[in-house]
Amino acid sequence: MPLSLFSRCCGPEENIKYQVNAEWFEKRVQSLKKILQSNDDMPPLIVHYFDHDFEICDGNHRFEALTQLGVKEYPVIVWTTEKDEYEEFVGKYTP
Repeated sequence: MPLSLFSRCCGPEENIKYQVNAEWFEKRVQSLKKILQSNDDMPPLIVHYFDHDFEICDGNHRFEALTQLGVKEYPVIVWTTEKDEYEEFVGKYTP
């Protein structure tokens, strides 16, 4: 899926949902960038679709590394918990 659809919910920014230490976050992102540049065998992002939007549940550091590397699309597993959200997702994002 296009990475432009997503934004992180975890990081060092003050107004982010799950705030973490900036130094640790950047260190992890830089480490993942090195791995991604030499090996493309990384797990997909896992995102939850709800309230007409996506939340990255697993892969915030990978997402930031991919974004910094200029990657435009990446494998994603999307989950929904409500039937109407599933139907909305399918209607908006599948051919």
